Amino acid sequence: MEAKYSAVVAGATGATGREMIRMLLGSSRCTSVTALVRSAAKAAHKFEKTAAGTPIENKSKLNIVEFDWEALVSEGSNGAMAQKLAGHSLGVNCIGTTKKDAGGMKGWMRVDRDYYNAFTHGCKTQDVPALLQVSWSGASPKSFLAQPRTKGECDAVAMAAGFAYLAVLRPGLLDRGEERRFFPEGIAMKLGVPAIKVADVAQAGVVAFEAPRKPTAEVLGNQEMRQRLHHAK
Repeated sequence: MEAKYSAVVAGATGATGREMIRMLLGSSRCTSVTALVRSAAKAAHKFEKTAAGTPIENKSKLNIVEFDWEALVSEGSNGAMAQKLAGHSLGVNCIGTTKKDAGGMKGWMRVDRDYYNAFTHGCKTQDVPALLQVSWSGASPKSFLAQPRTKGECDAVAMAAGFAYLAVLRPGLLDRGEERRFFPEGIAMKLGVPAIKVADVAQAGVVAFEAPRKPTAEVLGNQEMRQRLHHAK
């Protein structure tokens, strides 16, 4: 008998986060999905459909929970915010912003490094055994550039945390559907740069987690994610 599980999703209102939620809700093995949001009232409409326009179904399994990321960072992994992560089988980290949306590099680092790592530490401390982490294909702690270096350092934090299972998803250029950004995604795709759909990233992550046999930790790039989807058909 296949084991049932519950999931908690950070970055739930973003394009990748909503696809993750749709895939998890559609899994017969997933009994409940907790979406962490800043404001439940403002976020509720986001869970009607994905960025590609696909309806999100089975919402009876969806719990929308308000979450204060600054409180998580300041309180630490044993605080009240972190305790909202407890009781789940799987953490899904889709946290991500842009320098423009975050108001500059300092704001970007606060979200993509501090909040990102705080979720990892919170899940581990609150005994969430497994983590799916959405990173980036260029992630490397040795990079001279701040953004790929930060992503690589965050991946290293997750690798060192000691989860029973960890999958780091490293997609390249993302196709966010109706929420596609003009730069760099829109321009790159017009120039013929291949992109991977956020739905494929999400599905590959869920397939990897639900696999009956898997390593303790794995890193999945575009090729590996597409292979998982091919074998899952």
